[in-house]
Amino acid sequence: MENLAWGIVFIMEVMKYILAEKIFFKRTIERKWGGTIVFLVYMLIIWLVPTSKEEVQYIVMYAMAIITVYIMIQQKKAKDFVHILILLIELSCIDGVVEIFIRAILKRIECTNLLYEYQILLNNSIVLILFCVAYIYIKQKKVMRRKIKIEYIWIIILCMMVNILLTAAGLYVAKEYVRNDLFDSFFTITNICSYISVGLMIFFMIYIKNTNQKMQQLLITEKQLKEAQEHYYRSLLKKEEETRKSRHDWNNHLICLAELAKKENADNTKQYIDALMKQNAYLKDRQYDVGNDILNAILCYHLSELDDDISVRIAGKCRNDINIAAVDLCVIVSNLVQNAVEYLKGNNIESKELTVSIEEGNVYKRISVVNSVDPNMSERNLKTTTKSDKRNHGIGFRNVKETIEKNGGKLEINIQEGMFKADVIWK
Repeated sequence: MENLAWGIVFIMEVMKYILAEKIFFKRTIERKWGGTIVFLVYMLIIWLVPTSKEEVQYIVMYAMAIITVYIMIQQKKAKDFVHILILLIELSCIDGVVEIFIRAILKRIECTNLLYEYQILLNNSIVLILFCVAYIYIKQKKVMRRKIKIEYIWIIILCMMVNILLTAAGLYVAKEYVRNDLFDSFFTITNICSYISVGLMIFFMIYIKNTNQKMQQLLITEKQLKEAQEHYYRSLLKKEEETRKSRHDWNNHLICLAELAKKENADNTKQYIDALMKQNAYLKDRQYDVGNDILNAILCYHLSELDDDISVRIAGKCRNDINIAAVDLCVIVSNLVQNAVEYLKGNNIESKELTVSIEEGNVYKRISVVNSVDPNMSERNLKTTTKSDKRNHGIGFRNVKETIEKNGGKLEINIQEGMFKADVIWK
């Protein structure tokens, strides 16, 4: 009867691992024949090699169950080993919690003489039921899709660290009541490992926090780049459609102009030409092509916000492949151009000019953005100007500086004769 109980526990243990693989790693189960063979081998072992030590039976059962799962899951060698190691730790923690509750309940109902294998059977039954409910819940796609706020994750990790420190402190106190050199060494090693673990967790928290901030900034930049590209392509399509319509009507316009010319009606002819120029004003809309799709999108997106009284000049060409990531190029150029556009729109100066120069040499690449500024502004008071200008010329340039330096380049900023110039240079 005891061997049969161990056989049932073995099957339940394998089922726990299989469900855990499906829930946590979405793995498929193959080679079901392997589970049958290992089960028969396990039953043969406990039948022919009986042992009175329950702990030995449990270790053998656990090892055979892990071997069974490794054989049955889709083989990916080292990756499978990592998965099983993670599940071993996870299931051990879950089993431990459930076991504590079961012992408390058995003690409460004064049923402490239950055989060890039956306690394990009860424990596995409860855990298996929980896993089945979780698997069905996920299978029916009822899992909440709301994202967990990063602040909640930090709180959970902090609680875990506090728990580890309390456990280490508890072991230190317990050491005083156990007069045994072996236990004393065990407590000392455990305390050292606990403090090291907490230190490592803090290190990884800082690393993950910094990485998460960089990823968020990357996502924001990618979103801005996508919006700029969509705006650019929409404007191209609109311009192409309007141009096609205009070409279709040009023959009729020429006929009308020829008729007015025959009648030598200069005023009417001039009025008609003026009307045509206004009607086709969209042909003068700012559309830029510097040979690079990213730069085209950014320039058309931001410079379209400028009023007609602002003089805009674009000079230079470059290829799409200029040895810098598209996202980094977007961060650099969009910040420089956006800062210039916002300054020109938000400040009353007599002459408003904006020049974007692009140079691509054999070794170095350069992008320069030059815009008019208040003649009284200098490099000294650039960082101590108004709040708006701090935003426009502070955070944006810091992002540009960090991004260009990451790509082995540099940012140069200067103000001279009422012109603010920002140069980025890289290989």
